[in-house]
Amino acid sequence: MGSGTDLALETADAALLRNRVTDILAKLRLARATMANICQNIVLALGLKAVFLVTAILG
Repeated sequence: MGSGTDLALETADAALLRNRVTDILAKLRLARATMANICQNIVLALGLKAVFLVTAILG
């Protein structure tokens, strides 16, 4: 028997769609908004690290 991960993924797919194919567009919009948020957070974190690096070098 497997670890159960495959079963959990299949269950999650069914729970997300709830047997309605029309919700796919809403899920795609949510996924794109989430990815945009993640990218903004990464850029902000890298920008802050750059600022701290410059201030540490300059003393």
